[in-house]
Amino acid sequence: MKSLIFIAMIALAGAAPSAFAAPDDDPVGRCLAASASEEIAENDVAACDEAVSAARRFGTERRIDVYAASGAVKFRAGDPVAAAADYGLALKLRKTPELYYARGRCYEILGAYQLAKYDFTEAVELNDRWLEARAALGRVSRS
Repeated sequence: MKSLIFIAMIALAGAAPSAFAAPDDDPVGRCLAASASEEIAENDVAACDEAVSAARRFGTERRIDVYAASGAVKFRAGDPVAAAADYGLALKLRKTPELYYARGRCYEILGAYQLAKYDFTEAVELNDRWLEARAALGRVSRS
């Protein structure tokens, strides 16, 4: 759970801890590393696509981490549609305010304000002290 929160917040903040490194033949490791990287490399999205396919073999926690990381990479690569889909896969396994918020940001960027409003509402209901989620809900409620 802690890694999921870490991945989601890194994706949205663009932070870059250098602790992540993965060999080129490990798409899961590369996807997780890319989600924590400041810049998205050309092959990071492809690595995340491979990781999402491979995740079906993993336990729930690892699948959530992979889906969240892939969503983060795709969001930062400029593909909010694919990112929202990956966040949705993670949300099927566990409902967290961070995942709802991340998917809500995708919907907001796409102009799908009703969907964004739903996700931001869920995020606030799960963590009513999260000011950023409250602000996002206010933004899309006015749209």
